[in-house]
Amino acid sequence: MWNGRKVADWIAGLIGRRVSRQRGWEYLKQMRYRLRVPRPEHTQPSPIEQEEWKKNLVNEVEQIKLTNPDCDVEVWAMDEQTLLRHYRFANVLDSNQ
Repeated sequence: MWNGRKVADWIAGLIGRRVSRQRGWEYLKQMRYRLRVPRPEHTQPSPIEQEEWKKNLVNEVEQIKLTNPDCDVEVWAMDEQTLLRHYRFANVLDSNQ
């Protein structure tokens, strides 16, 4: 992947003079280059870690129930895709009003 420094070094090798990083970046911008950074990836937890998390969740919910006996405690979980669908659906409903 090209960046300003690499372009400047390459040009410096061609012309035999030192070229600044800024000049290299300016050439990249002239070519309509834009910096692309890979999106972060979620690491997959091990099945052991998942089971530990589930056990801890049960314990935490029980602890909350004990400290708040007058309240109903519910645990809701939603994956990112479902959450995004609900968000888009809510926006469609809002725009129709």
